[in-house]
Amino acid sequence: VIDFDGFAGYTGPFPVPVGLGVSATASPGTLGANAATLGANGDWGAGKLFAAVGDESVFVGSLSFAFNPAALPNKAGAFINAYTESGPASITIEAFDIGGGLIDSQQVSVTTPGGFNAGAFYGIESASFNIATLRFTGDSVVLDDLAFAPIPEPSTYALMAAGLLALGAIARRRRPA
Repeated sequence: VIDFDGFAGYTGPFPVPVGLGVSATASPGTLGANAATLGANGDWGAGKLFAAVGDESVFVGSLSFAFNPAALPNKAGAFINAYTESGPASITIEAFDIGGGLIDSQQVSVTTPGGFNAGAFYGIESASFNIATLRFTGDSVVLDDLAFAPIPEPSTYALMAAGLLALGAIARRRRPA
């Protein structure tokens, strides 16, 4: 899970590494934002930094996250909310493969009447480990806790196998004769 607590009002240049082999691009946007007024959906901020689309003059934009090509996830998402004057806020979530082809696109609505740091977790899941980029687009979108499930590297499998063999050897040694 990636949060944006290590950033403090970062507005570029993009792309920028945000951790765990993931880079972020915001157009326009801020990583490490500390306050956002989301109209009828309430407010975000005060105590936890987050990623936000928009600035004082442009509110509609996107946040994109590119994943390490050596360990692409099959699912990715984030805790999100967006600006709305009334009714649900509309956010588009898109996943792209390594060649830029669209894997999946979802239109989601978030309603958190007068909420504070309220939202919902939304994401996309693919049958294959092929999500190279995840993009959130909407009117003053805010998000935090970007989560994804990358394919384990071969060294992870080797370490797990070694651990299982060690446990088997210990169990075998402890068996009564």
